[in-house]
Amino acid sequence: MTSATDRAGGAVGAGGMADRPVVAFGPAAEGGFIVLAVNHEATEAFGVTPEQAGRPLAGTALAPLAGPVLAVLSESLAGCRPAEGDIGAGWRLRVTPLRAGAGAPVQLIGRFEAAGAALQDLAGRTDFFQVVIDTVPVPIFIKDAAGRYIFCNAAFGTFQGRPAAEFIGRTVFEVAPPDLARVYHEADRALFAAGGQQVYEAAVRRPDGSQADVVFCKSVFAGPDGGAGGIIGAILDISARKAAERDLHAATQAADQANRMKSQFLVTMSHELRTPLNAILGFSEVIKDQLCGPVGNRAYADYAADIHTAGEHLLSLINDILDLSKIEAGRMELEVKELDLSDLLAGAIRLVVQRAQNQRISLRLDLADPVPQLVADERAVKQILFNLLGNAVKFTPAKGRVTLSASTPPGGGVLISVADNGGGIPADQIERIMRPFERLDNRYGCADGGTGLGMALVKALTELHGGSVSIESAAGAGTRVAIHLPAEPPAGRR
Repeated sequence: MTSATDRAGGAVGAGGMADRPVVAFGPAAEGGFIVLAVNHEATEAFGVTPEQAGRPLAGTALAPLAGPVLAVLSESLAGCRPAEGDIGAGWRLRVTPLRAGAGAPVQLIGRFEAAGAALQDLAGRTDFFQVVIDTVPVPIFIKDAAGRYIFCNAAFGTFQGRPAAEFIGRTVFEVAPPDLARVYHEADRALFAAGGQQVYEAAVRRPDGSQADVVFCKSVFAGPDGGAGGIIGAILDISARKAAERDLHAATQAADQANRMKSQFLVTMSHELRTPLNAILGFSEVIKDQLCGPVGNRAYADYAADIHTAGEHLLSLINDILDLSKIEAGRMELEVKELDLSDLLAGAIRLVVQRAQNQRISLRLDLADPVPQLVADERAVKQILFNLLGNAVKFTPAKGRVTLSASTPPGGGVLISVADNGGGIPADQIERIMRPFERLDNRYGCADGGTGLGMALVKALTELHGGSVSIESAAGAGTRVAIHLPAEPPAGRR
């Protein structure tokens, strides 16, 4: 069996510092402490020898220092924790308790340090700590329990516009404007009361008078008695982020305002645009059809027909722009009802059949059986179908084919698609053509490039019904545009 003295000798040999005196102590049965083992440096420094092991502290060469040594040993034993203290004669004792198990300590390892060396070591560690913290670009500070600054790094001084040393020993009331000092003081009081950590944003004034947006990150640390010893904190300057947020908010508001003004202008101007245009259409039709009698020169009737055609195109364009503006402004309301989908699709085919025949393009209607049920805004669905079929016919070459189909997808609702075997759309351009006024000019050598509103209006009207649009295409492989509409639009969109 290994004796306590043997174990103490091992601890002194393994855990002792080679250049400092180390003595192992143990509690005595009658009270006090006995010496268990010593190292060579302890013998040279105090004259205590291995032969004195087992003797009470007062019976060894350490007897002149017995009082203060006993005090440090008792503190360590009572608290089962390390303890240290000055023991006189220029020495400082550091004691570490060692347990044999879960019980009380059976050994206390005492390391003796010359007081001057201890202070030098402490000063070196403090200087090293200061250098490390000064390299951190974030302002860091430490306050004691009374709110006095006891440490500030270089970044803290730079942030405050004065040397960090000027804060040491002072409270916020001595270094900050009264209004800010009260805010800081109340925040510190709340942190002391609640404990833990505290993070909050605040606006502070820089030395040049400008305002900085910052985040305070603070924590309470424990003092020697276990209570709140003070606060350690860091200050993060978020001025750049806040400025960017304000700029983004202002830009968003300006964009929203501009969009509202544009939409309001277009809606307001609808009457001003349509009224004279309707007069142009009406009178040009009268002249074209010679309703008031024959026109002396046939060329005038032809000119009137051209005016009427151009006027209808212009009215269609104005209607598209106004519809898109109403949707963007949230002012378009759907007039939903149950639709006869087969009649609706057949009517859409009739609208483009003449143009398709002129270009020798075959049109096909593929309708599922049974016919899907659809509740929607009839005018909106007609506009969607006309735009999709018009695009397909426009960009399909002679002797090509266009197929309009409708079915009920697995998830319910109605799936309407228009497919052609034209030149297709490059994959990187598909998203672009869904935006207003974006178009692929002369994609197939077609001179009629359009306004770029057709697909944007299809997307807007479909989404207004709670549906979605998808495009499958590739250059040279044709195009298939599918719209998925719910069986009924959401209640909030009617």
